[in-house]
Amino acid sequence: MSFIRTVISLCSGVSVFLKLLNIPLWRTVLHTILMILVCSLIISVISWFYDKEKISVVSDRFFEQTGGVRLTGDSLEIPLDPETARHYILSQTFRFDYFPTPESVNFTAIEQAHQNSGIICVPAGCVLWTRGAAVPKYVYACIPAKKLFAALASPDYEKSLPEARELVDKFSSGNSAAVSGKTLEQEVIRFMEKHQEGVLARMQQQEKAEDPVQKNPVLIQEEQILPML
Repeated sequence: MSFIRTVISLCSGVSVFLKLLNIPLWRTVLHTILMILVCSLIISVISWFYDKEKISVVSDRFFEQTGGVRLTGDSLEIPLDPETARHYILSQTFRFDYFPTPESVNFTAIEQAHQNSGIICVPAGCVLWTRGAAVPKYVYACIPAKKLFAALASPDYEKSLPEARELVDKFSSGNSAAVSGKTLEQEVIRFMEKHQEGVLARMQQQEKAEDPVQKNPVLIQEEQILPML
């Protein structure tokens, strides 16, 4: 019996069972494998259509409320209302959190959630994290916005996609040990404070570079004396 006839007969009743006893073993194994493949394909197609609609709804709502994620040379932010913390459940296993300031960092929602992985976006960059289902310990990687911007702005960005994991591993060195939620919260705050210190230092250097007194103090003194003569 052919595969299709066998399937139709099995769905029609039990009268075909006696005929199946005469089928060779190799054909039975072959039909079983074909049935597994066909069922897997059907389930995958149905799941794809179902998940596609859910993903579309979640992504549309996310971009409508946040405007996406904007990455500049050394900072990361949400265009719409960037001073407000955000929390989004993107799937049953993954979540997105955004904290604009160190004072706004709060891991209560993360620790109480069912998701076991996620991404935390802060002005300093992003923090990738995952945790065990049984033991609430976190493994994380802090990736500075400056490094993300350099990687995405590279002309070989598409060619460098396979090396994305290497980028994560590079900046997760020293962070691979499992930590508690409170420790990870402190690490995120420290990550943001270090970024703020760097931004402040660059602003001060820029102000000094633009200050004419710092550029040529002797010339300024002469300009102040000349009108008095």
